[in-house]
Amino acid sequence: MNRKNPHYNDDPLPKIIYYNGKTLRVSRKLGCGSFGVIYRAINIKTKKVYAVKFEKRDNDVLLLELEYKAYKIMNKNRKKKHNGIPKI
Repeated sequence: MNRKNPHYNDDPLPKIIYYNGKTLRVSRKLGCGSFGVIYRAINIKTKKVYAVKFEKRDNDVLLLELEYKAYKIMNKNRKKKHNGIPKI
């Protein structure tokens, strides 16, 4: 278990992930909370930097899926960039 966050186990992290046609190299941890951990990831081809959130698989409710849907609604038809709302 993580000493800073006892609710999250330090599970082995994949070094390379494939998502939506992108190949991302996961590097350092940016932060953690009660339901997951956020890591820095770099697109191997374009070198674009992303923040990737990993959620524990044993959660009763998949909060990451609900969070994704909320961000998608907030970003719908937005005409300008809003600070603090991640782009999905």
